Amino acid sequence: MAKAPIWQWGAVETAKAIKSGKVSSEEVVKANIDRMKAVNPKLNAVVVDMSKDALKAARAADKALAKGEAVGALHGVPVTIKINLDVKGQANSNGVVAFKDNIAPDDSAVTANLRKAGAVIVGLTNTPEFSMRGFTENPLHGLTLNPWDHTITCGGSSGGAGSAVAAGIGAIAHGNDIGGSLRWPAFCNGVATIKPTQ
Repeated sequence: MAKAPIWQWGAVETAKAIKSGKVSSEEVVKANIDRMKAVNPKLNAVVVDMSKDALKAARAADKALAKGEAVGALHGVPVTIKINLDVKGQANSNGVVAFKDNIAPDDSAVTANLRKAGAVIVGLTNTPEFSMRGFTENPLHGLTLNPWDHTITCGGSSGGAGSAVAAGIGAIAHGNDIGGSLRWPAFCNGVATIKPTQ
């Protein structure tokens, strides 16, 4: 684990490292934010940057751990949320221009459960309009690229999620699926054996 960059760590090893004190949540979240800043301008996987709030949440997570408070399974672990899910104070646009100001008054159950488990949200990921296509592009946020090969689709509708987690932006990427919206992006972004395009 020590040899790999923090942004390459899986969720389980990240959570263990934070709980054991080998690394702070702030260090982990900052590493993921730095990775996002390095690769996301080309990928366009994360379309809402929540870095500022994420760093505050990470510091709070570290304080809670230092005080000996009970912590969840994902305590301090950075995650992304697909932009078709309610995150309090953010627009649930679902890639639709008409919904760009559709501000969520509260967290959805999924978001609330991730926060309850201690996860730190670093950003919201792209999806096609209404999450209804097998590739990820919309007129509000544009096209999301595959981190392994920009000439190959990242899939959809959770293409932003697949691209983000494959590129090392968040240890977990939330997505949802009715007709392959998780399975197709997982295939598109998860089977390559080469390093992601820089």
